[in-house]
Amino acid sequence: MSEDRISHVDEKERRHQQYLMRKRKHQQKQAIVFGSLALVLLLLIILLCKSCSGKNKTVQQPTKTPQQTKPQSISMKATVLTVGDNLLHQQILNYCASGGGYDFSPLFADLKEEISAADLACLSQETILVKDSSDVSNNISCYGTIADFADDAAAAGFDVSLQATEHAYDKLMKGIQNTVTKWDSLGVACMGIHAQEENPERYFDVNGIRIAMFNYTYYTPDTEKPENAFAIDYIGEDEKMDIAADIARAKQNSDIVLVFAHWGAIGDYEPNEFQTTWAKFFADNGVGAVIGTHSHVVQRVEEITRADGGIMPVYYSLGNYMTHMNEYYNMLGGMAKLTITKDSHGTYVSEYQMIPLVEHITENSDGTYAFRVVKLEDYRAELAQTHQFPKASVANMVELWETIPGAETTKPLVGTITAPEGEKPMTDWSTQPLPEAPSMTEAPSETEETSTEAP
Repeated sequence: MSEDRISHVDEKERRHQQYLMRKRKHQQKQAIVFGSLALVLLLLIILLCKSCSGKNKTVQQPTKTPQQTKPQSISMKATVLTVGDNLLHQQILNYCASGGGYDFSPLFADLKEEISAADLACLSQETILVKDSSDVSNNISCYGTIADFADDAAAAGFDVSLQATEHAYDKLMKGIQNTVTKWDSLGVACMGIHAQEENPERYFDVNGIRIAMFNYTYYTPDTEKPENAFAIDYIGEDEKMDIAADIARAKQNSDIVLVFAHWGAIGDYEPNEFQTTWAKFFADNGVGAVIGTHSHVVQRVEEITRADGGIMPVYYSLGNYMTHMNEYYNMLGGMAKLTITKDSHGTYVSEYQMIPLVEHITENSDGTYAFRVVKLEDYRAELAQTHQFPKASVANMVELWETIPGAETTKPLVGTITAPEGEKPMTDWSTQPLPEAPSMTEAPSETEETSTEAP
């Protein structure tokens, strides 16, 4: 074979070997690519299979006790305590005068622990607060209490001062401004009166529950109504539409609405038409509870079914907390206690009661008086025997309490209270003349509180 032909064959073989080498490299690359793709695809298939199988798989939970596996319902609670009318007559101011100033702490000493324990403690404060001692006054048309009182009330544990009463304008706008400023400085909510235009309700966030509160009075003397319409929160036919709108707004911004109403007739043991009509109005508008004051005697508690099917307890009157009236039946008062619960069923009053209180007054040999308020269950014969009013015996207080309509359903503590052996109750309290109840259309004429004031 010639050299040219040999050279040609070698060249052809060389090219063939190069081709084979390139082919092997290409196949290797393809194998790597396809292998990688296959591996990725396999991984995706595995993950997809796990995901799909997981949807129908029952996850094995750790072993738990029956108590642990039972669904847990969240329940929050808040307690609201309220006492009745605090009408500071001159004899009480004299008793609290101390070293050129005043010490009002004895008025709360016996109940301070209970007051402080409540999440919200409310005081129906009849008298307006004044800065200057020269403005202190004590008559039916112009009560004024030195502002130092607020310091001791706050120290006793009160969180709310209910100021919407017939005496709210006794010191005109100056008195309202002084009162609001003083309570605000102590962190105590002042309700029912306003130094400036604002919504009437106040909101309180307690233990995870948002509570809205209103405070209304049915009356101030016509000659003393404020020129500023916002100054006092009134309850009456003219205000009905505004009150309904206010409650609707408060319901949108809270879990429950409470209303404190200063209403009724002085000395009347039965709620009148004004009270019962407005109680139904509040129930129809979804209020959680109503607590009333003003009559200076205790009235019943009852339940009203709301338009939404819920139950609204209404305390028609708590009677007095502290006054110096001259009838022994004015010495009996009530302390309202509510438990508000928020759970899966909503927010509602889950428990309520009224605890009987007795105001004890001692007349000293020098003609001055000493004052205190105790629970009826703590009112014993030895204490009753020193009362200014002999008729304020344990037996009389117990009988009066139990005779109030509805007492058997609202006063569980009465069963533990007994009169001293041999002491019989007097029942002449029921023969006392009572003033007529105010009508729904006319502003009621006020019974003179000074006519029942002790000398």
